[in-house]
Amino acid sequence: MPILTDISPSAPNPAESTEVPSPEWPVEFIGLPGSGKTSLANRLIQRLRARSLPAVDFDQALALGLARAVRQAGGWKSAVKAALCRRPLRPFWHRVFCPHEQAAAGCEFAAAHPDLLASLGRVLTASEQHPEERNRLFRYLSREFAGFQLFANHRRNREILVWDEGFCHRALSLWGRWPGTTPEEEITAYVAAIPRPAHVFHVSTGPQRCIERMQVRGFSPFVEHPDSAEVLRKMERLQTVVELTATALARRGVPVVRISTEGTLDESDAALQEAAATLARETAAAPASV
Repeated sequence: MPILTDISPSAPNPAESTEVPSPEWPVEFIGLPGSGKTSLANRLIQRLRARSLPAVDFDQALALGLARAVRQAGGWKSAVKAALCRRPLRPFWHRVFCPHEQAAAGCEFAAAHPDLLASLGRVLTASEQHPEERNRLFRYLSREFAGFQLFANHRRNREILVWDEGFCHRALSLWGRWPGTTPEEEITAYVAAIPRPAHVFHVSTGPQRCIERMQVRGFSPFVEHPDSAEVLRKMERLQTVVELTATALARRGVPVVRISTEGTLDESDAALQEAAATLARETAAAPASV
């Protein structure tokens, strides 16, 4: 049976940000690769929509925010650009063009979060021996900056962003990949600097179980790596970062719910139903956003 527990937040640290998020978004998932984050996030979106709450994943949020941004200028050019943001043209649009609105939103986000930029800058010290992986992670983050800001600027009433690999989960990529780092203080600083999520779901599964799932799916880093012991050590490092991130979030006052997926994902449905009901109640009670 799934385990559903709340990590009760401790008293907020006065040195940390005290902003209070809109209760209905964002909702983030953290957990090891193969733990079931994406599957559970998609199921949560379905359950929220069944309760008439317009929940979206990150790709949908980015496309919606970009389309709404380009429509603001009006005229036929904006209508054409907005159409290009829709499927099936969206992949072509993102490969060939870098929309001005997306770049501007990324810069807007960065300017509003200098502490986060400082935290990420310190990652360079730990990752200098892995430039390709480091650069890939920062490309992901740049896209996340833009998508988050676009959706925040153009979000409509009651829309909920359900993010399977958002800023909270990104701590795994930033501090879990390089041995020899001492990430606890950096993770705490990073969690204090990111936009505060309304809820975080810690998808809890053991490293060996996650590796087995990745092997079944043919995920190359876990299938082609010649040293199975090193794969396990890497997953254990990631697990340590997950726990540190969950602790830092709870200390900041963010509700963290742990869902075990050691069994089948279907067994986690009861936990998701409870989570969807809680989010629906909180969203209904929240003031309508502009």
